Amino acid sequence: MLLVCGLVAVAVRAETPTTKPAAKPSAAAVVVDNPTYHYRISLPKTWTAKQKSPKTSVYELPGVPGASSGGVFIMLAGKPNKDTAKLEDIVNGKKEVLTQRNAKTKFVTDEATTLGGEPAWRLVYDVPTTAKETQTINGKPAESKDVQMAQHSVEIMCIKDGTVVDLMYVGVAENAAKFQPAVDAAFASFEWAK
Repeated sequence: MLLVCGLVAVAVRAETPTTKPAAKPSAAAVVVDNPTYHYRISLPKTWTAKQKSPKTSVYELPGVPGASSGGVFIMLAGKPNKDTAKLEDIVNGKKEVLTQRNAKTKFVTDEATTLGGEPAWRLVYDVPTTAKETQTINGKPAESKDVQMAQHSVEIMCIKDGTVVDLMYVGVAENAAKFQPAVDAAFASFEWAK
């Protein structure tokens, strides 16, 4: 079970960017355009769209050997709660919400970066969680038990022209490294359309 936190109005101090410029999409990628919030991003064709709207898009990553679930890639966009919101405020608000929901949230990376050439903030964090695991026999639930696991999230937040964009990958921590190259390629492909 994955816990997904929504967009919270916050801001961040701009420091030296650390992400690479947008890469050209490969033949194995599909370009997703968001004309409402003026951006585009290239995602692997193997990722399945589960929800698509101008404000919220969710893609499921397929499993690979050794990881039955790839997790989800989420794109959120919208106007901040305040016209004067700064990136630092958005990031600090996000971290506050995460630690209020689970005091054991561990921030692995908390640094300035860029998204589509604009100042942005990258958070990488792990959140311990409990999921239900249900075994089935002959297609019927037979046994259910709680399983302890760590949810791993990689998130990049940015504000441009009054629009907040929050890109996030959420998966099981023990499998995250298997999906990180594709997630990083998606982040790097992000472009502002205007």
